[in-house]
Amino acid sequence: MFFVILAIVVFFVGHILKMLRWELFVQIYEQPVRHRLLTSISVGHFVNHIVPMRVGELIRAMIASTRSKNNFPLMLATVIVDRFLDVIVVGLAFIFFFGVKIGGGQSWEYSIAIYASAIIAGGIAFFYFSKESRLPKLCIFVIGRIFNTSIRNVIYTFAWSLISCFKDLIGNVNRTKLILLTVATWFCYFCSYFLLSRGLQVLGYYVSFSALFTHVYSPASVIDSGWGLYDNSQIGAASFYLLVFTLTPTIVMLLASVALVLFPHNYFPLILRTIGRNSYKGQFVKVIPFANTETKMLFLERYFAAEDRGYCEAYIKANRDIAIVKDYSGGSHATTLLIEKDQNIRCFRKYAFCDSASKLRLQADWLREQHGILPLPEILSCRSDENLFSYDMPFESDAVNFFDAVHCYDSQTCWTLLQRVLNDLNQNLYQPNLRPFSNQLLKKYIDDKCIKNIETIKKHPIINNLLKYDRLLINGRSYRNLQYFEAILTQENLQRVFSSDYCSKIHGDLTIENIIFAPNRDSRYYLIDPNHINVHDSPMLDYAKLLQSLHLGYEFLIRQTDCSINGNTITFPIMRSWSYERLYQKYKSFLFQNFDINRIQSIYYHEIIHYLRLLPYKLEKFPNQATIFFTTFIQLLDDVEQETFVIPQRYAA
Repeated sequence: MFFVILAIVVFFVGHILKMLRWELFVQIYEQPVRHRLLTSISVGHFVNHIVPMRVGELIRAMIASTRSKNNFPLMLATVIVDRFLDVIVVGLAFIFFFGVKIGGGQSWEYSIAIYASAIIAGGIAFFYFSKESRLPKLCIFVIGRIFNTSIRNVIYTFAWSLISCFKDLIGNVNRTKLILLTVATWFCYFCSYFLLSRGLQVLGYYVSFSALFTHVYSPASVIDSGWGLYDNSQIGAASFYLLVFTLTPTIVMLLASVALVLFPHNYFPLILRTIGRNSYKGQFVKVIPFANTETKMLFLERYFAAEDRGYCEAYIKANRDIAIVKDYSGGSHATTLLIEKDQNIRCFRKYAFCDSASKLRLQADWLREQHGILPLPEILSCRSDENLFSYDMPFESDAVNFFDAVHCYDSQTCWTLLQRVLNDLNQNLYQPNLRPFSNQLLKKYIDDKCIKNIETIKKHPIINNLLKYDRLLINGRSYRNLQYFEAILTQENLQRVFSSDYCSKIHGDLTIENIIFAPNRDSRYYLIDPNHINVHDSPMLDYAKLLQSLHLGYEFLIRQTDCSINGNTITFPIMRSWSYERLYQKYKSFLFQNFDINRIQSIYYHEIIHYLRLLPYKLEKFPNQATIFFTTFIQLLDDVEQETFVIPQRYAA
């Protein structure tokens, strides 16, 4: 009886070590709660003894996910990875024992074949998942599309969690601890079965270690419920002792976990206090860093559709320590997110990769340099890794994007704020840094931003097809096509138009959405997302950026994808609001009050070039918006030629 009791104790120690090994996976994503892990393992083992097909593993994951920061699919993924390691160990044990003649026969050969197949299949899955290969992702994508959104969410979340666990097994798990705990766990299990077989032999039951091992871990026994183990001629009357051996540690673990919850830990022996202690102090990652289901599903569908693997991988790498509340990314190569850090601290994070990372670093430098000169956000922290740069800005709960403010407040309030922005920029940024422009840089600006972009868009199939026509019928009105306007977009004409420009430090991207209305600030606003590195850094570019927003409604255009094309007839909804129109008329009057006709003409031509700079990017990244932006560009050219430079009578000399 002594050997049986000792076997139970060693088996119990093996379960504790197994719990500590599982903890290595859980602690990547959150602070593990050991008594909950104990409960889930003990209940899972107990269910496996009642229900076949290892349903207890589902129960184990379900209990572990209760009151957890992470959901059931993630916990189930950690259980699968944990169990896959057990399959490897048991398969290797069958091969080793068979090789040293501890066990043999047809049943052993069958078990070895099944375990070897499982290990190979799991190894292939591990390789393809960890490498994020295209084929398995597309298979998961197709399977998910069969079901409704709720089921699809579960499928994609589980698949992503499993992929993440496989990858974290390589990159984030302490491999030394993992190997030591795996070896120690199975050393205890093997010793316990050896001690149990010796104990049964002392009690008069001839049950060898190999027979006991085969009986418990053969593929048929693994699939069957635990009760099937006790109705077997190989074990016979000794089944009662096997039942006691198996269930006693499970019951003790369950009672210990309940006691650890109900009573202060000081009441327990040192070993239980150690088991119940949550000692991990590391940093956790978010397996899916999204705070709402809609945003998460958009990302997962993009990921499993195998679209832009590099972006998806980098997106998660940059944001695994946060929860993403909302994606505010616009039309640039940088990503802007509203995020939530630990202790529910919210802030904005902006990041970019490769060449765009260098530009973002310069943007952060500009915000620091001009802080105190202009109302700007504070840079809370920066992160600079290989090919990645990001910075965080504070979230101000009262602040709203000026686009939203324009449609929430009266036009006079919005115009007063916009005047303040323009006056602050002129007095604090433009005037102190005035300098004449460089003819050489101006020529380069016209070549790079205008001439080359025209050639690029003319080669695109969508635009090339429209250029076959002399005129385009846009929303019922006839316009002359691009070839007519190319005469005014030459190097010579643009140098003449821009001859009245002056240069200075500028914001560089002064669109409506880069002005933040902050009523609790003394300035009542602040500016974000500068793009101050320009070949020709004239303040006229800033004034033209506001025209880009207000004149034809850029912020509405980027939200528009519905466009009908029939020959030279293009139709799309006009979404520009009356609030924009009223603000545009006030802004237009401001320009005529403050600038002569030559500089007004320069500002409007810079608006043309702003749209030209947008078009190649839109054609590449958003081809469904390409026609809308091109036809809007044609409307802008016509408007500039026909109306813009007729000076209102009240401003005439």
